[in-house]
Amino acid sequence: MKIRNTVAAVMALCMMGGVIPAVCNTNVNVAVAADTEEKGVYTRVDDISYIVYSDHAEVNLFDFKREGDVVIPDTVEGVPVTVARGANGSGPHNVTSFKLPDTIEIIDDDTFEHCDKLTSINMPKNLKSIGKEAFHGCTGLTGFDLPEGLETIGESAFNTCTGITELTIPVKVKDIGAYAFANCENLEKLAFPRNDNVIGEKCCESDKKLTDITFAEGIWDFRYNALIDTPWLKTQIEQNEADNNSLVIVNNTIVDGRNCGGNVVIPENIKYIGEFAFSGAKNVSYVTIPSNVEMISKGAFWGCSMKELTIEDGVKTLGVNAFRACVNIPEVNVPDSVTSIGVGCFYDCSGMVKA
Repeated sequence: MKIRNTVAAVMALCMMGGVIPAVCNTNVNVAVAADTEEKGVYTRVDDISYIVYSDHAEVNLFDFKREGDVVIPDTVEGVPVTVARGANGSGPHNVTSFKLPDTIEIIDDDTFEHCDKLTSINMPKNLKSIGKEAFHGCTGLTGFDLPEGLETIGESAFNTCTGITELTIPVKVKDIGAYAFANCENLEKLAFPRNDNVIGEKCCESDKKLTDITFAEGIWDFRYNALIDTPWLKTQIEQNEADNNSLVIVNNTIVDGRNCGGNVVIPENIKYIGEFAFSGAKNVSYVTIPSNVEMISKGAFWGCSMKELTIEDGVKTLGVNAFRACVNIPEVNVPDSVTSIGVGCFYDCSGMVKA
């Protein structure tokens, strides 16, 4: 195939069909202290299980039998209760109201998963982490405020919480996990306050009433289909169709361009092309990426129909699988300004001619 530039050797590797091993993250919180790992002591208080350590206690909600309204104390056996442990689908399904102490710092993975009778819970003021699927499927849960000190929102943390209508992400939260607010069908208003927020894969997928989204001025990192199937995205496409060829732009990032057609010229104020922004676009024939674009993100043009591609000098990064399966491109001239080319960047570009 014909690829002309000074990084052709590197690009050859990027056209290989290799698989990048995923980093395994089991999201299990384990306290390890070299040779002196402390083993907690199991105890029950008012028919609630705890594991007590020398400096803190963890409330264990696995196979929880209590019903109605439950209040968790702030201390057990003289130490603060700082963790609400995951129940893995066997949690407090018959509890309607939970009062957690402000000493709680972690709500672990799966803690309240599918607790559909839960209608009220407070978010402790010292809460720092909400784990994966912590409130997944809590369909009866309605209004609450996320505390200012919160730092982590895990994957699917509030997935299918259909009673939520409005949320503001606290300013200390940087990464919002994949599917974190997906299928929240009554969520209407959402605010992302940080310039460096990472909005996870399908974060708001199928939020059927989500029309009002506020983004910090510098926010740019949108992962795969972060806002897919929301009325906000649909409205942006319709409003922009006449003047910028259906490009959905937030600040200086293209979030979606899959409805574009014909010749697409990326605007000069764009620095980033978001993950999978043009993936599967069937009506694009020509794309020009100007020098002001710094990054073409993962899968940005995967499977795009374009027949011609121009990448101007100044572009720095071509992400993993950025142009994968663009089968109609005969050749690409990658400028010397490109310093990083991701694995599989031009993989399966079968239309590239032999040299």
